[in-house]
Amino acid sequence: MSMAQSLRRIGSRTRRSLQSVGSGASSRIGQLSAQVLAALLGVFLIALFIYYFIGSKLVHRIDDNLDYKPPVAVLPNQSHAVAMAAGLMEREVDGHGWVSNDPFYYPSAVLDNMPNFQAGIKESVEIFTEKMRDNLGRKRGSSEIDESLRTARSRLGTDPSQWIWDPSESALPRQSAESLSRPGIENLQDYNSRLGQGIAFFDPRSDNLRVTLDAIA
Repeated sequence: MSMAQSLRRIGSRTRRSLQSVGSGASSRIGQLSAQVLAALLGVFLIALFIYYFIGSKLVHRIDDNLDYKPPVAVLPNQSHAVAMAAGLMEREVDGHGWVSNDPFYYPSAVLDNMPNFQAGIKESVEIFTEKMRDNLGRKRGSSEIDESLRTARSRLGTDPSQWIWDPSESALPRQSAESLSRPGIENLQDYNSRLGQGIAFFDPRSDNLRVTLDAIA
């Protein structure tokens, strides 16, 4: 065998050995990468579960206290019902935090009972305000409506799930349900304050009161 043939044979064996080593190293690196990705995915899923599970537990609260009283004292000639309506909305919006419109990346987005409870309170206060506006909050002998009740009904009539942005309607941001509810609450409080002073519209006719009670009962 010539020297040249021997060198070619040695070179061929060396290349095969290097290819075998490289292939094995690539396989091990690939397996290691897959294991790292699987571990990272597992950690992410666990963190996601903890975020939503524990976060929703911390946020969740259904305040069904039947002994609830409005935070503001009801003065003579003021309405306990109006004070209660304003107080309940203020408690849910600013006290417990409004969750009915929270987007998917909030832990409260997985809740069901609390958002429905808040939406129910909002709808009840909206109906109460509407009947007050239509039946009792009018100037006697005319169809003139008290402006505070008119504005309160408009602001409290917002969809409870309305968030600051809805791309299906507009690319521009908008006011959320809670940001509109706050001035509506202030309108109810203003009406009650003026009612105590005797300057708000209020027509306490028995037939109007009966219609109002029938509507909200």
